[in-house]
Amino acid sequence: MTTHSTNKHKYIQLSDTIDKQTNNIAQLVDKVRRKIPVVNQSAKDVEEVTCRLEARADVAKSEIQKCFPRIVKCLQDREKVMFAEVEGSVARKSKVLNNQQERLEAELQKLQLTCTFTGKVIYEIRSLLAQLVRSLHSSHKIPVLLSFEYLCGLLFRLS
Repeated sequence: MTTHSTNKHKYIQLSDTIDKQTNNIAQLVDKVRRKIPVVNQSAKDVEEVTCRLEARADVAKSEIQKCFPRIVKCLQDREKVMFAEVEGSVARKSKVLNNQQERLEAELQKLQLTCTFTGKVIYEIRSLLAQLVRSLHSSHKIPVLLSFEYLCGLLFRLS
């Protein structure tokens, strides 16, 4: 056995303990009973809020369904306006670009005609200069060593 001393233990009569614990339990039960109406009201409040939440959600869904077609129509109208703006911008810019293209093609044609004409004139001048050189050579019986610029000047003075 143990040598544990029990002298320091308090002993209470069982009947006293039962009475004391019964009172404690009764007090606890009374406290719990006083909380029942508060908890009951809280449960009802939560249920009411839940119902209102569902009703508000239904109203919100209904408003969304009402608004959505209007929003879609507004977006479609805006889309049409934006498409028209793009088409108008393309038409204006295309007109400007076409005018530029026509001017450039006309200028190109002028340049090509000028180059062709200048090439023919140079060919004719060379031919005339060659004839002039042959004529000077045959009339003077000496070789003519003249510069192209001098011959051009002489040719223009003769004409």
